[in-house]
Amino acid sequence: AARGDGPGMAGIAPATLFGGRTWFLRPLLGHRRNALRSLLRARAIAWTEDPSNADPRFERVRWRMRMAGSEAGDAATLTRKAQAEARRRRTVAEAAAQAIADPAIFDIGDWPDGFTLRPGGDMAPEVLAEVALQASRLLSARAYGPVPVVRARLAALASGGGGRAFTAGGAVFRQSGGRLSVTRDPRARAQQAGLPLLIPCFEYPLFAALAVKTGLDPLPREPAMA
Repeated sequence: AARGDGPGMAGIAPATLFGGRTWFLRPLLGHRRNALRSLLRARAIAWTEDPSNADPRFERVRWRMRMAGSEAGDAATLTRKAQAEARRRRTVAEAAAQAIADPAIFDIGDWPDGFTLRPGGDMAPEVLAEVALQASRLLSARAYGPVPVVRARLAALASGGGGRAFTAGGAVFRQSGGRLSVTRDPRARAQQAGLPLLIPCFEYPLFAALAVKTGLDPLPREPAMA
């Protein structure tokens, strides 16, 4: 998450939905490891260390080592940036959920082979791109979200300044007559449409709306701490 700006800057989600049924919560993400260890020692409570947490072959460990040698202000800055990005992702997901629920904007007439978006006059290209990209994951059953360059390209396409069509992640995106159509790439292996295995709380409103719209099983209620 420390590589730069973008969705990944939000870091690990405090709550993640697994398999559309089970929430995994991480209530201690905001606490420093040393503080937690001190608390456990003070209460004479033993703990078990994950050996991979000290293995420099893992990128998270290498980043932790770098951060340990940095100024406290640098860590605080990164924390603030992560929190801001998490709020941004949540705000976009909530706006996307409203768009998905609006039949004048989100048309699933071709589902599960495709869908059409008719953006409203005040709909931000970023929100339209998020709806198109995340809904396209259901068409191709992709486990992971799109890379930033695909998001940027689709936002340009949606605004009318990025050509007429392109293919990415098993889906074809076309812009014509003020509409954005998304269809399954014929070259991609056909798979049953479904929600991603892992849904971070940042994106929960969007996927909850997609589940309702496409007739999938409704998602369980979000935990209060998320």
